[in-house]
Amino acid sequence: MKRANISLLGGAVVLIALLGWFLSGSFDAPIISEGPTIPSVVHTPCPEWVQDNAQVLTHNIECGYYTTPGSKESYELPFVVFRLIKTEETPSVPLLYLQGGPGQSLRLRQGQSLRDWQDWLAVTELKRDLVLFDPRGVSQPSQYACKAFDSDTAWLLRRDVALEEEYQRGFQQLSQCLNGRGQALQDFGTLANAEDALGMMQHLGYERFSVFGVSYGTRLASAIAQKAPERVSHLILDSVYPPNDNSESQWPYRLRHAFNRFFQACTSYGQCLLDEAVFWRAVAHLDKQPLTVEVSLWDEPGVLPVVINADRLIGIVFFAFYDQYFYAMLNDIIQDVLVLSGDTPPGMLLMEHHLTPSGRLKQLVEVYTNSQLDTGFNNWVFFTTQCLDNALTNEAQFLEFANEDKRWASRVVFHGNQDICALMQQRLQSQGERTLFTQEGVIKAFHDEADAPISVPTLMLNGVFDPITPIEEAANATAYFSTVALVAVPLMGHSVVSSSLCPESLIEPFLSSSSPIADLHTLQKEAKTLSDMDPSVYFDMQPESVIAANDAFCRLFKKAFHNNGEKKH
Repeated sequence: MKRANISLLGGAVVLIALLGWFLSGSFDAPIISEGPTIPSVVHTPCPEWVQDNAQVLTHNIECGYYTTPGSKESYELPFVVFRLIKTEETPSVPLLYLQGGPGQSLRLRQGQSLRDWQDWLAVTELKRDLVLFDPRGVSQPSQYACKAFDSDTAWLLRRDVALEEEYQRGFQQLSQCLNGRGQALQDFGTLANAEDALGMMQHLGYERFSVFGVSYGTRLASAIAQKAPERVSHLILDSVYPPNDNSESQWPYRLRHAFNRFFQACTSYGQCLLDEAVFWRAVAHLDKQPLTVEVSLWDEPGVLPVVINADRLIGIVFFAFYDQYFYAMLNDIIQDVLVLSGDTPPGMLLMEHHLTPSGRLKQLVEVYTNSQLDTGFNNWVFFTTQCLDNALTNEAQFLEFANEDKRWASRVVFHGNQDICALMQQRLQSQGERTLFTQEGVIKAFHDEADAPISVPTLMLNGVFDPITPIEEAANATAYFSTVALVAVPLMGHSVVSSSLCPESLIEPFLSSSSPIADLHTLQKEAKTLSDMDPSVYFDMQPESVIAANDAFCRLFKKAFHNNGEKKH
């Protein structure tokens, strides 16, 4: 839920980790076809883009729309295919990329986006076709959007609003939108997206392919592999979003756990990323007197005065946990808050530049603000998908987690009767539609304990400091897969591939190996990564259950790939 303060349903999930703004956005496109349709692919001209003259193109670009089948309505989903310029070698299976969200667009009709993806192909040395697409509803904000909810975000950012009021406003706005478009609820959700992806790849001529998912995209990738394992060659899951985790009920635990991991780094890691006492001191100041920071807007000219109260500071810092770029700034940012509140920390000289928001604080608030106002994110699709995929909030579990630490109990709000997911599920039931998932939160459509785990070779990547998928939960999620390796990336948050060249360099070698999991574990021992950075420093689990990725490990894996080209697949 992209709101000015940190929000319950999805405040953590939806803040996908600064993937580079080329991974978000929107565009005008055909929306819906009414009446019976058959699935089809239509190619259209691609947007113009400026090529870097120094870059050697390795892929041609194709654009178009995939029309989904439907007896009443169908959706036209935009896609882009980067087709490898063929050589005499046997073509490798293509790679389907699935973005985070749900509700995030890839800006596939913007030339700069295509150029950025072309750069990514060069960096990863991808030797296969790459397919991108926007799921249903994502690229049509004018048709499937809750405009009142979206426009209210800027209003909230300008004001000192309590969490309770924010939830009440959001619930009222979403309820009104539900009354206007509740008839389409059953068209959304992860299972519908999985069917669309399988159909689109079939009509593009790809019988077999690999899947690379980030954040929510990992859940969608898992659903695709569960539905059609014979069609999926390899899975790469970056910052896994397990099908039975990340429910609303666990939000108080996730919030507290994320902050405690950074607090504990001061003693267990030896690098104090966020001083606990100083942080709570800043929170106390903002509870009494919020600050205002003016930031520039990216999608339109002008500035926005953002009010930072205590809850908003917590949301902004949590947002910073997603991207390691901000880690080294966290203590300085909190100290800036203290100085601007008239509280100079001991040993700090009051410099003139501290009289106004420092560059660090303003930079973080600006990135946070523009992520909240991102026009490429469809909140309606997000809520619809989340509410169809997940169980309703368990009040007892929520309150139990909330009351484990009194300092955090007042920083989360149980929405009680104001639960948009409960309204959505009631609407579906009144229309004679069945919700797809059990109220216990286990998504049977993805995985049943009586069934065999997904057998597709799977590489899971997870940042040690990921705030929304703790590394322990990523380790638990390996139970869904029979052939899997979990690579933990130190000093990294959410979406590790977009944040580091080390995991980025693993993609093509993993996809090209005929025995990728065995290769990973063999090279792990050779690199001796566990002795260089023991993951047990960061979390309580057996270190042999994960692979700790450092630069030496990534170099060895890439070298082994180049030395064993005959293993390509």
